[in-house]
Amino acid sequence: MPADALEVRMITRSELLDVVYRFYPRGVLPYARIHVPPNEPFYDDTEEYRRLVEAANRGRAEYPTGKAKWKASGSARRTHTAHDDRPSARRDG
Repeated sequence: MPADALEVRMITRSELLDVVYRFYPRGVLPYARIHVPPNEPFYDDTEEYRRLVEAANRGRAEYPTGKAKWKASGSARRTHTAHDDRPSARRDG
């Protein structure tokens, strides 16, 4: 196993809920503003929504780098054929 491999551990229910509530606040549903009564909390105005948008933007910005690393490692070919032993799925050469 490579030295830089990630350690796998079980996540508790409490830890999982902490992650969920970091991006989706309690008591605020992601409805369009026109469906939310005046003076009610609106999802797009929350700190959690801002964090979610920033995380998505970072992911999109880093995608080309990740895609290039994935292709360079040959993972695309191994992943595609490693779990499919049908003759039609095998590739020669």
